[in-house]
Amino acid sequence: VKKDCQGMGIATEMLEYATTDLKKRGVEVVYIDTGSNNAKARHLYEKMGFREFGRTLHFKKALI
Repeated sequence: VKKDCQGMGIATEMLEYATTDLKKRGVEVVYIDTGSNNAKARHLYEKMGFREFGRTLHFKKALI
């Protein structure tokens, strides 16, 4: 959600819509990825009933 529109419930509404639609379609589990430092997203997902179950490591190497 665009920074100047945050805090208006837009992301919550979008996530509610998506999960409701997926459930109607027979989807049983939803996985969401976010950065560990993205506190706003983590708060939203936890508020919506998602629970952290693991962490992924990413590696990069500059070649120039």
